[in-house]
Amino acid sequence: MSHSADSHIRDLRPSRAARLRVLWRKWDRALHLSETVFAFGLVGFVALMVQSRLSPRNLLLGSGSSSLWVVAVLAVALLSLIVFVKRQQPKLAPRTKDAFVGTLVLLTSIAAFKLMLIFQMDILAGYFIGVPSAFFLFLTPVAAPAMVLRLLMKPAHVIFFSVLHALCMAFLLEKAYLFGAHVLVSSMVGAMFIAQATTRSTLHLAGFKTAIVSGVMGLLVALAWGGSFPILSVMDPRLALQEYSVIETGIWCLVGAMMGGWLSSVVALTLTPLMETLLDYTTDLKLLELARMDHPLLRELVLKAPGTYHHSIIVGSLCEAAAEAIGGNALLARVASYYHDIGKIGRAEYFVENQSHMKNPHDGMKPHLSAKIIISHVKEGKVLARDYKLGEAITDFIMQHHGRSMVSYFFNKAQQEAAQPGSGSSADGVSEEDFRYPGPNPKTRETAIMALADSCEAATRSLVDPTPARIEAMVHKIVNKGLNEGLLDEADITLREIRLASKAFTRILLGLHHHRVEYPDQERGLPKHTNVTPITKTNKGS
Repeated sequence: MSHSADSHIRDLRPSRAARLRVLWRKWDRALHLSETVFAFGLVGFVALMVQSRLSPRNLLLGSGSSSLWVVAVLAVALLSLIVFVKRQQPKLAPRTKDAFVGTLVLLTSIAAFKLMLIFQMDILAGYFIGVPSAFFLFLTPVAAPAMVLRLLMKPAHVIFFSVLHALCMAFLLEKAYLFGAHVLVSSMVGAMFIAQATTRSTLHLAGFKTAIVSGVMGLLVALAWGGSFPILSVMDPRLALQEYSVIETGIWCLVGAMMGGWLSSVVALTLTPLMETLLDYTTDLKLLELARMDHPLLRELVLKAPGTYHHSIIVGSLCEAAAEAIGGNALLARVASYYHDIGKIGRAEYFVENQSHMKNPHDGMKPHLSAKIIISHVKEGKVLARDYKLGEAITDFIMQHHGRSMVSYFFNKAQQEAAQPGSGSSADGVSEEDFRYPGPNPKTRETAIMALADSCEAATRSLVDPTPARIEAMVHKIVNKGLNEGLLDEADITLREIRLASKAFTRILLGLHHHRVEYPDQERGLPKHTNVTPITKTNKGS
């Protein structure tokens, strides 16, 4: 064997880094190494924060080797919880990206709280001797991390984060462990309120509601402490001489906690756009911005591909109604529908909804070339989504709305041409892969809904006589076809939800195709009607 052949074989071998990654994945699946590193790392980090407290006698977990055993016990407990959720409830397990971001936010918030605690309790409180030290503790915006994550992640993940966050705060403030209850309640309530906000005014209202609940919780914690403060500063001895009644301390804690709750919403609204950009998340606030019809992509779509624009708006209505029926993310489904066909902008005339009465450019083309042009709108849409920074969530809809389905019209045409005498090939020699979309198939309920809505809208629009019975039958036909072809096999959607979505599709489509009253002489002077056989979008120019 020649030297060049040997070097070529060596080039084909995986690198050492690639082999290590494969080995890590193998042992990670068997021994849960990632979860172990997370559990021990988090508990060890919290223990380090506790041990380095300026007043060790107040906040020490233990001394010597006993501290390590406490860390080990807590880490194993956390590890068992994570493994249980991952194995018994895999739907609740976060994505790798979400787990990494949640861990980063948790560690950052713990470190930030530690620094703020030192600044507030040992520096700021020294300048305001007449104010109880507990006021400065409750002034901390502890609900901000959970509020930020609620805009980025699922509620179940925020619950898990909030519990961990509250426990970490309780460990940091050993004698003032009740502050952890304040952190938990403020985080949960703040996350709940901010998730309901859809406009700037409701965002401010969410901050106000969080401030009220946080204030009440701060008052209850102050009353539970009996007016005293379990944590004393070691840098300013004058703070230890403070004496306030239970009512005075409670009022100060109420005011401080309300200010902290409002500051949490301010911090969340400040950090969310930054995290959206850096971490490629699509929040409801960003979706509301993308839903504006003056967005550059939508304006270009309506000018260059008006038929596609109209189709996308109707699909958005179908998806929104279906998502509401099954309890999905209706806003995401509607906005993503507006952009799912943006890849048609560059070659709008090749898609039937934009052809109107013009000559069909596919008539003189080879089926393989026509299919290639039709299929390319998915990849071109992905490029446009990246250029305009639409986000990963919208891009998933663009890539998955056809799944791995086939452009059947041009596939059948290619088979017919191959079967003709003298073609030099046979119908069996036509490859299905050349006529399939790149996929992947829909992964979520919302993408599955849009895949069905896209086909239902196009198919019902092609009906010559769109009666209620024909529309309903067409919707059932499209849905059954998607199920039989495996389009929904990878989607997290049930048969009951598919049935509810189908009913929603039918209801909206019946409203769009309702019969209108014929007024006398309204068609006088118009050209005579000619019967034209429509070409469905699902067959040609999909």
